[in-house]
Amino acid sequence: MITAGGENIAPVLIENNIKGELPAVVGNAMVVGDKQKYLTVLLTLKVEMDSITAQPTDRLDAGLIKWGEKLGVTGLKTVADFRNSDQKEVCITLISCIKMYITFVSFLRYYYRRSRMA
Repeated sequence: MITAGGENIAPVLIENNIKGELPAVVGNAMVVGDKQKYLTVLLTLKVEMDSITAQPTDRLDAGLIKWGEKLGVTGLKTVADFRNSDQKEVCITLISCIKMYITFVSFLRYYYRRSRMA
């Protein structure tokens, strides 16, 4: 993908790193933003899969439930529970993790550019 500024970005690296940083939480990540000034990431919550149809269910993955409980968010069992709850702490933590990753990548790019100039 190429941003509006002409920078060539490999979205798979970003997606895999976000999923790697939040393996109990993020089921899928998709980066969009071709020809745009900024990138956006779409995230899905990790849910249980139906053993017969191999389709995602509405039931949250046990790891996600435990992660939410560590943040003080209790009573989450389904995606509907998540949507209807006060998920402020969960959203803040997700955003913080993604911001840390973006900051790290930005630092690496800056360092790489500086080292190439020297």
